[in-house]
Amino acid sequence: MAELVIIALGTAVSALSSFFAWQAASSSAEQAKYAHEALFAADANQTFRTYIASWNKLCSAIAQPNYNLSVGTPSFDDHNNLSVSASNSGFDPAAFDIDAYNDRINTAEIIVRDNLLEFQTFLPEDIFARTEQALTVTAYFYIMSVGLEDPDELKTRLIRASALCQYYTQEQLRWFKDKSYKIAPVIFALTSMKIEYTEDLPPTRGTR
Repeated sequence: MAELVIIALGTAVSALSSFFAWQAASSSAEQAKYAHEALFAADANQTFRTYIASWNKLCSAIAQPNYNLSVGTPSFDDHNNLSVSASNSGFDPAAFDIDAYNDRINTAEIIVRDNLLEFQTFLPEDIFARTEQALTVTAYFYIMSVGLEDPDELKTRLIRASALCQYYTQEQLRWFKDKSYKIAPVIFALTSMKIEYTEDLPPTRGTR
């Protein structure tokens, strides 16, 4: 009888040891899974911050401080019309260097595209395509010399480009917080966008 009790106790102890070993292994595996997911999320957040920072630098490349132009973020009114607030404290079209401007935009855009490509490695395929919309609008940031006979046209194009860039800054931030959010395209409304000037002064010397 004593031998049976000893055998039973031994079996129970062995079973309990196996259970606790399994539980420990499961707990370790679950902790490792959570740790991996947390690290993945942290890396994704960091790459997005790097990307959106480079996008902001692209926006800054459009409206340089010495252009004397200040542009807000555009928005749609109740009638779905796009408008933006801008201030012109003396932009000088005659002193504007188109080649230097386009080179600066191109350099900033290359960095943006590289950073976005890195960020996209963290995204599922069904979300991946949603990040492409911002890159399709970068072509509108460049300034072509065609049609600039009107001195105000260059100013208008710069304001449109700056407004468009800032719009996508805010929209991409909203999308990052909520991946189900869909960015409303604005290209169709860009040429008819209403520019509301808080001031619109004549050109001053020194714009580059």
